[in-house]
Amino acid sequence: MEGWNSIAAPVIWNDTIWGAALMLKTMDVMPEAPREYITATLTAATRLSQLGGS
Repeated sequence: MEGWNSIAAPVIWNDTIWGAALMLKTMDVMPEAPREYITATLTAATRLSQLGGS
């Protein structure tokens, strides 16, 4: 989206994408995605994926 920057990673349960971990900030707050934000988003998606499904 214009004026926004985001980082997203899928949340997967039983081989199906059920959602995503998303960080969304305006470009003036986050003009580029810092490596630590990317890592944190991927970690959150991984942990949420481990909680779901059966």
